Amino acid sequence: MRSETEHIARLKISKITDNENGTSTLHFDLDDDFVKWFKKKEGLKRFSQKRFQKFIKDTLSGDVTSGVAGTIIAKKE
Repeated sequence: MRSETEHIARLKISKITDNENGTSTLHFDLDDDFVKWFKKKEGLKRFSQKRFQKFIKDTLSGDVTSGVAGTIIAKKE
């Protein structure tokens, strides 16, 4: 059994929408293991879109206080 520090989440960006204000909206496909891990990490009974958005924003901006880091392993053209 893996510990929390060994969990490998598979997040797939399924769509990127360029907004008129210069920002982008990312759409993710999340596997069930990630959803379970995320709810446990955040102390949630149900998945929270708002909490997930904050998690992604902090993680992509390089915030290391959460102890979560990742690497892009493949880019689909």
